[in-house]
Amino acid sequence: MKRIFFSILAAGLLMTTVCNGATVVKMTTSSDKVKICLAGTGTASIDWGDGSEITVALKECKRRWFRTKNEYHYVYANQSSHTIIIKGENITHLSCRRK
Repeated sequence: MKRIFFSILAAGLLMTTVCNGATVVKMTTSSDKVKICLAGTGTASIDWGDGSEITVALKECKRRWFRTKNEYHYVYANQSSHTIIIKGENITHLSCRRK
């Protein structure tokens, strides 16, 4: 039930824009653990909203379901609200869950 609630909450708070040719996705979570699955080509960056950021090489998604190589997990030090920002030029798939 918590996974469903988080997915609904994330979808409700998800905002996508395009800035200088890159897709920018913003979402807010108050969970202490999150899992983001990305697919596409090129690179993307994930700003976890607490000062931590990673850059990842995207892999294409050729099947309906993501594979573990497309998953990025993060554990926050506290359960306060965090705004996650994802940027990339060729993101084709995105999924987020409370871990």
